[in-house]
Amino acid sequence: MKDKFYADNRDIVKWGGIVHLCKVNGIKTVVQVAYYREDKISFDDEDIDLRKVVMEHFERKDILDIKRLGTRAKLDIQVLKKEFKNKKDDRKEYYDEVCKEIEKINKKKVVFLDPDKGLEPKSGCTDEHVKPNEVKRIWQSLVQGDILVFYQCKPRGSKKGWKEDYRCDFFNRCGLKGIR
Repeated sequence: MKDKFYADNRDIVKWGGIVHLCKVNGIKTVVQVAYYREDKISFDDEDIDLRKVVMEHFERKDILDIKRLGTRAKLDIQVLKKEFKNKKDDRKEYYDEVCKEIEKINKKKVVFLDPDKGLEPKSGCTDEHVKPNEVKRIWQSLVQGDILVFYQCKPRGSKKGWKEDYRCDFFNRCGLKGIR
């Protein structure tokens, strides 16, 4: 996720659902795996270092601001903001660190995977997607009572019933059989 996407309409829905899920299940801890990527401003194919000062002037968008919601909702929201890169070795290192952080938390928790688009499509993975084996790795780092929440953007051209199709595809491709 990039800071510029923080606090859009999707976040209201995502976090509204997560806060409700925590209340219903008596969970006080949320770990957001942010898949953080810095916004870049480019001129003539060259990145320039103005993004922070310009973004802060127009509208402060900072993914860590979600902690204010945690205070108001009486939740401990932990954001794993390590920069996410789409190279094979970088992805492996990212998930090694994410799983270590999740395993350190010895209380019931919601782990929220928040990529920009969701599960890797059959056409291939970008830095906006999560691969099925990566979701499975995170799932294996959870303990009984933990809840895994995953953001999936509606794919372009999707037909009615796409959510159920994606849910089944998600479970099958991630090897999470038997979960309802």
